[in-house]
Amino acid sequence: MVWTGVPVGTQSLALIMYHYPKGTVEGVDPPSQYWLLWNIPSGTVSLPRSNPDSIGDEGSDKDGNATGYTPPCSPKPWFSISRKPEHQYFIELFALNAPLATLPTHDALSVDWTVLISTQK
Repeated sequence: MVWTGVPVGTQSLALIMYHYPKGTVEGVDPPSQYWLLWNIPSGTVSLPRSNPDSIGDEGSDKDGNATGYTPPCSPKPWFSISRKPEHQYFIELFALNAPLATLPTHDALSVDWTVLISTQK
């Protein structure tokens, strides 16, 4: 993943990768989170899949069992092998003008989508 155009004055970056599973409503239900990162240095312009260099701090995975990246993978439908369900995944990158002081300065299982997004408001 590569990006450009980080605004002048950015102190750090935060990244969220997520999707809304069937039966959930955007703006009402929290999505499934696949990658939560904060405290990414402002000079960072790319991240490889799974973040092997541990850039920034990572939150809970999709299932809440570990921290880090969860690869997106649509399950095979039980009713037909030829018909695959579609998921729309979103990746948002936030340029922050101040540190996220309410979040830990290390990887933390306690940080899920709801916790991270509430710091953006």
